[in-house]
Amino acid sequence: MTPLTPPGDRPVPRTFLVALTATAALSALVVWMAVAAAPGPVRAPLAWGAGAAAVVLSAAVATAAHAPPRAA
Repeated sequence: MTPLTPPGDRPVPRTFLVALTATAALSALVVWMAVAAAPGPVRAPLAWGAGAAAVVLSAAVATAAHAPPRAA
């Protein structure tokens, strides 16, 4: 188990970038597979909607990974 960071300290930016990159890559793969499996008429709306959701998810995960831990 990793030790808690002292109050006021934030994790290094590397944590943010790793979480952002991993989530974005996995989300892109899932969106690509969903769009490839969808019928023709719904591909464009599905790609736009799922792409926007993937961006929001990636930002939320990266922000949560970068947030300082809460004290118990």
